[in-house]
Amino acid sequence: MALPIFPDGIKLAMDYGEDLDLGIDRTEMEGGIPKQRPKFSMPIMTRRAKVVATTFDDKVKFDHWYINDIKGACWFTYKDPIRSSGTLTARFQEGKLSWHMVARNIWEANVVIESIGLT
Repeated sequence: MALPIFPDGIKLAMDYGEDLDLGIDRTEMEGGIPKQRPKFSMPIMTRRAKVVATTFDDKVKFDHWYINDIKGACWFTYKDPIRSSGTLTARFQEGKLSWHMVARNIWEANVVIESIGLT
């Protein structure tokens, strides 16, 4: 089954940040420097962004996709606004979505998107 695709008409705003986590396991030693090793073979990349709907209809379409297609938790593909390498596979970190109307018919929601690996 193909993964759902991030809906057209919705933009990921450039208020964008990334965190890279290899889940480092650190063990203190009686003497000397602590030992550490990565827990994960591939990093978990989290990206902070804003989802922007420029019409109320686009917001409603996104809500429908979020609830019915990915159920707030499933994996999907999207075009990363920073990288030109094509689409990424990701999921939203939590099932909560909080929209704010920032101007007439312009809606924004802060999200955290997570993926495995750098691309």
